[in-house]
Amino acid sequence: MPHLRDIAIGAKSRIASKDVQVILVPYYDGLSIEKMLEFAKGIDAVMKALPDLKREILRLPREYIANVIYTLVGEKFKEWVTARIEARNSYLAEKN
Repeated sequence: MPHLRDIAIGAKSRIASKDVQVILVPYYDGLSIEKMLEFAKGIDAVMKALPDLKREILRLPREYIANVIYTLVGEKFKEWVTARIEARNSYLAEKN
């Protein structure tokens, strides 16, 4: 597990469980793991808290990824999630 080794040597950061902020992200197309990672790709703190290898990241629970991003980014990520939820709801309302 390269990520655990990276944490042990200080190349990656960890988040104490007491500091984790929880966010519920629905399973919508615009809120996939890939889309969340696109949002976070330029944020060094998030990238330092996640494994380097995409295959390792994709093995992590979706909720874990969302909570890491929310813990480190805060309201900006929550607003991004809310905007995608509202866009989807508007689309469905117009469609029906």
